[in-house]
Amino acid sequence: MFILIEERILMSTILVFEQMMVILLLMLVGALTQKIKKIDQSQQQLLSWLVVNVFNPALSISSVLSNDAPGNLTYIAYTFWIAILMYGSFILLGKIVTRWIKDPYESIIWQCMINFPNVGFIGIPVVRGLLGSEYVIYVACFGLVFNVLFYTYGLSLIKDRDHSYKQIFNIGTLSSVCALVLFLFNIRLPYVCAQTLNYLGEVSIALPLMITGMTLAQEKDLKKMLLDGKMYGFTFAKMVIFPLIAGLFMILAHVPQDLQVVSLLMFGMPVANLPLIVLSEKGWPTKLCSESIILTTLLSVVTIPLVFMIYDCLL
Repeated sequence: MFILIEERILMSTILVFEQMMVILLLMLVGALTQKIKKIDQSQQQLLSWLVVNVFNPALSISSVLSNDAPGNLTYIAYTFWIAILMYGSFILLGKIVTRWIKDPYESIIWQCMINFPNVGFIGIPVVRGLLGSEYVIYVACFGLVFNVLFYTYGLSLIKDRDHSYKQIFNIGTLSSVCALVLFLFNIRLPYVCAQTLNYLGEVSIALPLMITGMTLAQEKDLKKMLLDGKMYGFTFAKMVIFPLIAGLFMILAHVPQDLQVVSLLMFGMPVANLPLIVLSEKGWPTKLCSESIILTTLLSVVTIPLVFMIYDCLL
């Protein structure tokens, strides 16, 4: 019996690791594109805008159109509760960890790094690759909570008075709500609309990862960043220890296992890009935030398989 369990854990870990290696190769393709000077900064920003405002929203909607099963309200409710608890625990953790940081700017930047995982830009292609497009709807639930929280609590944290809370109603939020409505009421769009969304959504699998690789290639002091012990400690706590604690609680709470897997991935996502964009617009120092995004994204290739190997052992 123990041999069978060990074989199952090994096979599961290998599958996750293989998929993360595919993700790493896609990032390397992006890095190579940047290194040979085929993409400049303005073009990369345009590609990022297209991912956030066109391709990811299209994937959120098209993922529910390919699912013939009627919407599962219980699963959606579970997902929203898990998402709310996840962000709530991140906020609490951020407050506790930054109590000893005297510099107010650095304290807020650390809180942003802890509070906001990259559930959309990186989360969608990872979940799609590991689990399939039918699970992207649950990522949309996490993304919906992310958007509402960032444009309320996040902006108040940064003290950004120039941003209106009306920004909650952005394309990411609206596409998530649209996907939820289509999913829950089992609504089917005409073939032409559905196929167009499907083709647009397919782009968001590889392109975000390539853009991440382009960002990696632009880092001038990569060696120094890779030797930063404090950042490794932060990454291990945020992307290994905390997801495993969450996984243990989900096991004890008897959360459906497929939702456990999706939620575990969301807990283990690297630092999000959106806080960096807002901080940069406000003229805040962004080196710490930028380095955390690069390093946590790079290390996720190792941390996600590690988390799943330990999680399988817990099961």
